[in-house]
Amino acid sequence: MFTPKPQTIANDITEMVRSLALTVGSHAHARELAPAILDECEKLQGLDVINASLLKANVHVLTGDLARFEYWINNAVVNGASQEQVARARLSGYFLSGQISKSRELFDEVYSTNIGSPIAFLNEAVASGWFQTAAKATEGLPAGVVPEPLMKMIHAGAAMMDQVKLTEATAGLIMDEAYGLLVSQGLVWLGSRPEITFLNAERGGPAIYMGLMLATTPKHAAELGWDLSIRLAERDLDMKGLLVSLQGTVLEPATKSSFFGAPA
Repeated sequence: MFTPKPQTIANDITEMVRSLALTVGSHAHARELAPAILDECEKLQGLDVINASLLKANVHVLTGDLARFEYWINNAVVNGASQEQVARARLSGYFLSGQISKSRELFDEVYSTNIGSPIAFLNEAVASGWFQTAAKATEGLPAGVVPEPLMKMIHAGAAMMDQVKLTEATAGLIMDEAYGLLVSQGLVWLGSRPEITFLNAERGGPAIYMGLMLATTPKHAAELGWDLSIRLAERDLDMKGLLVSLQGTVLEPATKSSFFGAPA
């Protein structure tokens, strides 16, 4: 009888977690679907305790249970998870839970203490919008080590942030406010990273555009966008150089069969 290898099982569950992040628009919806995925993680626990623990951590993040997220991260550490494994899981968890400023602090720690390979985290930093951190990490690296398209993105993003006088600390606070607003409405954003575009003057810039997709109607998303602008103004946070757009899309609700197929 064929028995899948632990890494194959871990890869399959990782895809389930990614799909969950892309198809649930609220913690409540995630709580309906999480038990079945956690059951799969439990099957992996005896074969690969580190991967199973880290996967459980990110499932719990999607349900809004940050205490269980920390519990399973710590369980992975106790069982010998590397600093790089833990950093990757935390980065994913911070974004899925809207702890954006914490993700920037962790990127700083990764690069200042040489956790793993700096190159391995560059894509994560760029996808998260931390261009200044990524630019700093590439200083002194031999030519050709970083793929040219990625290097161009890093330089363009860092240059845009300099041009609009936007610091990563301020960007993190703005994104924290955006996520806090969503959670107050019972929503989370779809996926783990924003859509990022650089806007020139002809397109309303110069500015960095970050689009967040929500499982709600476009009308409701527009109303939330207006609420966000008010919250930022009340906190003296200028969104001039960073335009956060909340976009609504009505999805067909994911079900257990979305991940495991229809019952026989």
